[in-house]
Amino acid sequence: MLQELETTIRNLTDRRLKIADTRLHTTIMKYASEIMRDLTQTEWRTQCNGGLNAGYILCLTGETAKGIGFIEKSLQMHETQKGEYDESTLTILGEIIETLKEFGANKDTISKYEKQVQKQETDNTKDLRKEIAHIEADMECSTGDLNKVYSDGRRAQGILYRQLGEHEQAISHFQKAIEEDTRDWRNETSIENELSIVDSYLEIDDCSAAAQEFMTLMSKLLPNKLKSGDKIPNVFTENYQQFVPYLEKLNMKESLGNMADYVRARLEILKKIILPPSPEEDHKEHWKRTELCTLSRILASYHVSREEYQQASDIYDEAREYLRYQHNLSRRDQAEFAIRAGNTTKARQLVKEDTEEKDSLRTDDDKPFELTNLHLQLGDVETALNTLDKYCETYKQCLISGSYGCVFETRRMQIAIIKAAMGKEKFNEAIERLRKDKQTSNRLNLNNLLQKGRSK
Repeated sequence: MLQELETTIRNLTDRRLKIADTRLHTTIMKYASEIMRDLTQTEWRTQCNGGLNAGYILCLTGETAKGIGFIEKSLQMHETQKGEYDESTLTILGEIIETLKEFGANKDTISKYEKQVQKQETDNTKDLRKEIAHIEADMECSTGDLNKVYSDGRRAQGILYRQLGEHEQAISHFQKAIEEDTRDWRNETSIENELSIVDSYLEIDDCSAAAQEFMTLMSKLLPNKLKSGDKIPNVFTENYQQFVPYLEKLNMKESLGNMADYVRARLEILKKIILPPSPEEDHKEHWKRTELCTLSRILASYHVSREEYQQASDIYDEAREYLRYQHNLSRRDQAEFAIRAGNTTKARQLVKEDTEEKDSLRTDDDKPFELTNLHLQLGDVETALNTLDKYCETYKQCLISGSYGCVFETRRMQIAIIKAAMGKEKFNEAIERLRKDKQTSNRLNLNNLLQKGRSK
């Protein structure tokens, strides 16, 4: 999407949308009961996750000392129980520090966790070097498809060297990864490693070498003489969105306009040769429609980069006339174009169609959050919160075992939305009313609700 959900939530602060205290209270109650479920599970990871979120909700409701107690216990549990593939302590410490800063915890308390982060970062550097050595040893002992093993291994080492800030070593290993994969099917190895080399050069401010490397990659993907209306190679169009940021970083923006001209010309030819949808159509028609979709996205993205949002939306409308399945061009993306173009009626219609679209053959984990983003951009806060409620209920029904971690993240997102919509001052007043109102407090009964988890 054009605008990240976090940015949309922050922007709500300027709009001061109305939202009732009861919505905040209901969300906190649901969140607390879900935390309780994790705290009473026998698996340590689930208990740990529940404890971290208990700490968050206690800090939220003014019980900072008790909240830190849950956080400490959960951190100790993670340190003593974690395995090789468990979430890193650095990630958890980052979440803890963010929580404590959000609720104005004592500076000394925050400093204590920040020192732990520094120690973890030092240990992490040692671990990265160990991992590089382990990959080398694993490659020496490997059998089977050695080309792939060595290519993947060199790339993994290159990524680790980049993390260490040793970019010359990283570049060398990315180059070796390309050399090791003699097949380079659909240029997959070349694309990912050449772009990583470009990134490495940019990180050491060698823009000339970065540009040369990028053009080397482009020469592999595009024919020397591409005529207007010719088919653009799939390997280029399918990866085009990866290339756009580099064109901007390397001051090659004029190439965007040139490519848009080729895409526009090819689209006009496709519209003339695509046959109307038919149940018995030749499979070649399917690939023509696929090409039309891909090129329409590219041309729309070009207009978006020029802030020509209405033109981008029109391109999607025109292309859909040739498609069998309307959702092949994202209604959510187009809805955001329409919002930017000032056509909220069109945006709401697209959101409605996308919400009602059901296809059992597709899974779209981002859909609830992208719809939430759009509802918020349209100022429909209640609808956004309801969308997230539905996601939480669906997730809980589908979960067989493990933590409600995704639900917790969603509840915190809902609280952030409510806080931004209310404004910080009114939000704090609402929290204070929740603590003082005996009837609400008894219904929530947060301390009692978490008592069993605290004694574990």
